[in-house]
Amino acid sequence: MKNFQRQWIAIGLTVIALMAVGIYLITRSGGQSKDCTSIAALNSYNRQFHDEAASPDHGPTDVEEYRQWARELHRYAAEISDQTLRAKADTVTGLADQYVALLPKLQADLPPDTATQLPSSAPWQEGRRIGGQFNDAVLALAQACPR
Repeated sequence: MKNFQRQWIAIGLTVIALMAVGIYLITRSGGQSKDCTSIAALNSYNRQFHDEAASPDHGPTDVEEYRQWARELHRYAAEISDQTLRAKADTVTGLADQYVALLPKLQADLPPDTATQLPSSAPWQEGRRIGGQFNDAVLALAQACPR
């Protein structure tokens, strides 16, 4: 009789352990799903901002619009709880902040006619570097959440 009770206790403990693992996995994947929703929203907002800024109907984008863009990216990043995904989002927002800080120098160095070629001065080289890193970081963040 004691062996029979021990078997039932062992089975009960196994079931409880499996339920705990299942709950953990469901909670973990649900968290990443929420994080991926925030990442998708960040990417969508970023794409929308740049589409509007590049539109011929929009006119020049001023520094305050870029500040608002960076604030929104930070807001979306703050919603991400997974540390690995959050680190990727923080890279994106850090590069956005760097670009916003560089904008006054870019605007001051902008020649009257940029139709043929953008300047190659140090601020513009830095802006292209930041822009390239930003695009790479956004892509890495998007790829972290498979669809």
